[in-house]
Amino acid sequence: MKPIRTLLAAASFAMALGAGSAMAQTNAVNVDQNGFRNGAAVAQLGRQNSAAVTQNGNDNSGVIRQTGNRNGALIRQHGRRNNAVIAQEGSGNRGMILQFGNGNDATVLQDGRDDVAVIQTPNGTRVVPTNHPYARVLSQFR
Repeated sequence: MKPIRTLLAAASFAMALGAGSAMAQTNAVNVDQNGFRNGAAVAQLGRQNSAAVTQNGNDNSGVIRQTGNRNGALIRQHGRRNNAVIAQEGSGNRGMILQFGNGNDATVLQDGRDDVAVIQTPNGTRVVPTNHPYARVLSQFR
């Protein structure tokens, strides 16, 4: 009886994995880390979500969480000890964080159908309208 239970449990697990991957087939993730001790995490639930994390320095942390459909997120960090989080819920959200320099922290929280780009440089933080040239980078993730 034990082998049958094991087989049924394995089959149920495989079916659950298959259903979960079918729901997320059209999502895309691109993570590129060149430095040391960088950490990146991307979680996506929904369809047609796109995420990209690039960290060239050391000791950087980038996290993207997307729930919904057609969300796009981009984090780029080129210095040291930078932290960035983009959390998106809903559909059609676009979030961007660019950090150059050291010791920067930035968070983008989007809920609904908001188009917001946040750019943080050593000179401070700016909210950029979606027709700004930097925000157009996110259009490739549609």
